Amino acid sequence: MKPFNFDEYLKTSRKVVTRDGRDVRIICKDRISSVGPIVALVKESGEENIVSYDINGKFHKHSDSELDIFFAPEKHEGWVNVYKGEDGLYYSGDLVSTKERALKIAEGYNCVATIKIEWEE
Repeated sequence: MKPFNFDEYLKTSRKVVTRDGRDVRIICKDRISSVGPIVALVKESGEENIVSYDINGKFHKHSDSELDIFFAPEKHEGWVNVYKGEDGLYYSGDLVSTKERALKIAEGYNCVATIKIEWEE
């Protein structure tokens, strides 16, 4: 999981989860408190519990906790062409967003496969 970044969250409002994967809903980003400016609702057993965080998404200032927040992984997909070179070696082309685009790029080249790839980040 990607570490929580307060400035990035303010720009994107990306989904956040706890270190152990529970859903988090940030309801306040500007609390005046020595604990931290973030107030969130953490889902557990069908209920939401109120939790406060510092700007780094930490529940405890000096130690890691299962309640620390992170950006939730986002699923991505793309398409890659695999080519066979004159030397007999295989190589790949650039990642593109659609199969149709990958097939169009492959036209006229020695493309042996067009492969869908998926990843989380």
